[in-house]
Amino acid sequence: MKQFFLKTRFLKIREKKILNEFINKNYKKNHIIVKSSKVLNFFFLNKIKKRFNFVGSFLNNKLVSIYGVLNNKHWDQKLKSDMQLSLWINKKNNSVSGFETIKYILNNLKPHSLFMGGLNPKTAGRLFSIFGKVVNYDHFYICNPIIKKVASRNLKYSFSKLNKTENRFVIIRSVKPLVIPSYDYFPKKSLKFFLNKYTKNPFYNYYFLNFKLNNKINFFFVCREIFVKKLKTKILRVVDFYGNLPVDISIKSIITNYLIKNDFEYMDFIVYGIDKKKMNKTGFNIKNKNQFIPNYFEPFLNRDFDLTLAIIVNPYDDKLVSVKGDADQEIPRKIK
Repeated sequence: MKQFFLKTRFLKIREKKILNEFINKNYKKNHIIVKSSKVLNFFFLNKIKKRFNFVGSFLNNKLVSIYGVLNNKHWDQKLKSDMQLSLWINKKNNSVSGFETIKYILNNLKPHSLFMGGLNPKTAGRLFSIFGKVVNYDHFYICNPIIKKVASRNLKYSFSKLNKTENRFVIIRSVKPLVIPSYDYFPKKSLKFFLNKYTKNPFYNYYFLNFKLNNKINFFFVCREIFVKKLKTKILRVVDFYGNLPVDISIKSIITNYLIKNDFEYMDFIVYGIDKKKMNKTGFNIKNKNQFIPNYFEPFLNRDFDLTLAIIVNPYDDKLVSVKGDADQEIPRKIK
């Protein structure tokens, strides 16, 4: 009888070719991780431990399953081990499901928190529900009331009177984080985190919209401008944020003015963990079933998708917040 030996471990730098061949054969040929060493190294190369942050299961020394592991420590070593899973791939027609790989991550890496965004709820959702819970992200927006909607559909804008407090807000645009405001949620992040992940990102030009009130920056949005060439329209996506959003002040008017001034069709914000009523009071609308806001732009897909989040380890209870910039959702799909 043939014996089977299963071993799970991190992939070594010299195993880059094995990793690339595995992705090509079992997921997608010429995936950006395979095509670009720059992308692979920026997100997954652990220079300190001289390995890739991909955990692989080997059956009789043959790679059969991988998980990418994105750790907040990758951007700032002083942060806690808050981790997100990425790029889960199993060998086709193989009995190893990825269950062993997750167990290795839980038992050996001992993540302070662990979740995975952007998964398929029909397949991966069943596996992750064994370890935790599977939820949907909320999709919020503020649209430009004077521009024609071509990328989105049926977005509504309700005009409201500018209150005196909102009028004292000042938006400061910067290419790097200016300060770390107070933040009531988790995981905690740092100036170094935002600087390394976004300001120094070689693939996208992120910038920070800092909201200042009474000479103090209360919160900021990390933004990415997306130009849909096919539709000749421009949108503004919030991929991350930090600070405490105002609970009794709507910022809709000042954001709307920014959208109008810069010809954006809308601003959208994909997030889990922020109360819907609070977001509404802040000025954001939540996308409903009759509305369309695209999620994918490389290439642009004119189809609706619910983004799903698997929460596997959560010491933060209802204070856990996950954004579009977490996990692999902001890994580029192509390099210009």
